[in-house]
Amino acid sequence: MEQQQLEHFMSASYLYFLIHQKDAGNISEVELTELIVAINDMERSGEVAESYLV
Repeated sequence: MEQQQLEHFMSASYLYFLIHQKDAGNISEVELTELIVAINDMERSGEVAESYLV
């Protein structure tokens, strides 16, 4: 798998995880939105997928 494909897969998987965390009540809608914005900013700046891990 190419690096770019892997990064998109990782970000999509992480977004899926975050949405389920919101649905489970573990994070708020505001926190979810802030995290999505941060992920988009990282993708635009070219940071690697490993940066998504917390």
